[in-house]
Formats: sequence, C-alpha cells, structure tokens
Amino acid sequence: PRLTLILGATTVDATYLSGSGTSALVFRSTVPSGPADNDGITIGASIDLNGGTIRDGASTDATAILTSVGSTSAVLVDGVRPTAAIVVADNSLTIGETSLVTITFSEAVTGFSNADLTIANGSLSAVSSADGGITWTATLRPTASTTDSTNVITLDTTGVLDAAGNAG
Repeated sequence: PRLTLILGATTVDATYLSGSGTSALVFRSTVPSGPADNDGITIGASIDLNGGTIRDGASTDATAILTSVGSTSAVLVDGVRPTAAIVVADNSLTIGETSLVTITFSEAVTGFSNADLTIANGSLSAVSSADGGITWTATLRPTASTTDSTNVITLDTTGVLDAAGNAG
C-alpha cells in the first residue's frame, strides 16, 4: 500500500513501512531534491492498495478511503539545495593589489570554509560571515608574476548544508 503526498507542487508516494496487526499504519517517503512546502504537506484522500490488502481482525477488507488524518500543517518540506554566486570586486588586479571577494548563498549555510574553494592563480584569506551564513567575504591576493585574464574561483558546495540538511 502507498499514500500520495503533495509537497508544494511535487507529488510523491509514501510506501507502507509497518503496522500489521495494529490500528495505525506507518508509511515512509523520501523527499526528493527540489520541492519546498512551507505551509504543510497534503495527503491524498485514499490509500492505493498497490496489490496489497488491509483487513480488520475478522478478515474484512478495509475501505481505502482516509477518514481521519491528523493535521499536516506542521509537516514542512525543504528539498531546495542552496546555491551561491561569487563576485570579485576588482577583476583587474596588478602585483601587490588585493580584492574583496563576496560569496552569497541563496540561504544561510553551515560547513563552508576555504577548503571548499579553488583559486587558480592566487589565494584567499579565511572566509567569514557576519549575517548568519548567507554572505561570506574574503580577500583575494593574486599570485605574483602571473598574468591571466581568465582566472577562476571554483566553489565545491557538496559539503555546504542549509538548515534542512540539503547539500549545495
């Protein structure tokens, strides 16, 4: 058996997990990457038996229509991964100059550090955030005696997490 769950604009199935011999059935679903539901999920009006059976103690088939479902207004979903934008304030540095680098995430994140950044012809001071993890800044210092008009800063967000635990 399975239930249909509506997570924002995304529909997923919750499959039967346990409850045989009891008055309560337990279903489980994995939230896919992408959906967000900030006002509570919606549960479909019936159980899809999906080839299974639900019977009472007298072996009478149960109705597959849900008549009593508790409030789901507190069951919130956040499957949205954080994203980031990197801005270098001065993109035409010469020897001895530095530039402010700002990394702005779409939401507050944890687990972000310089280890997540690759700088091709320079180095960054330690990144820091003064607004709870949304905006991070550091100072870029180019490598001396290097000329490169296509220098790149690369951000690996796989270890960067939002409050819901979504990796970037």
